[in-house]
Amino acid sequence: MLIAWIIILALLQVTVLRDLNLLLVLVILAGLRKGPAPALLMGASIGILVSIFSSSSMGFNLAFYSASGLLAGLISLRVYYKRNLYTDFLFSYCGVMLFYFILTGRFSPIIFSTAFCSAIFSPVLFRIIER
Repeated sequence: MLIAWIIILALLQVTVLRDLNLLLVLVILAGLRKGPAPALLMGASIGILVSIFSSSSMGFNLAFYSASGLLAGLISLRVYYKRNLYTDFLFSYCGVMLFYFILTGRFSPIIFSTAFCSAIFSPVLFRIIER
């Protein structure tokens, strides 16, 4: 079922929702709900998938998605994480912001809007995937 969600979100991200990074939100969800090891594996598989369908090098996406999942999992172990809409939004927003800051090296208005839109969808996405 998880592979189906990855494929669905990848297709949505490539076609309809180009400004959102739903795959990153899925990796953050895995880190928050399942812990660092499953999130690292999911991040690695999504990184490989994104690398196959993009023009960037294989190791670049693999490293960033894996690190994002691992970091989200480690933070969920160290920080009190109560499952509600606010914390889902907050963790997703911070994760996407950090991802794009590391990726680009700066904060720009497009990064804020992308992180905000991705985080808006995250609580709904979290509830749908967990069913």
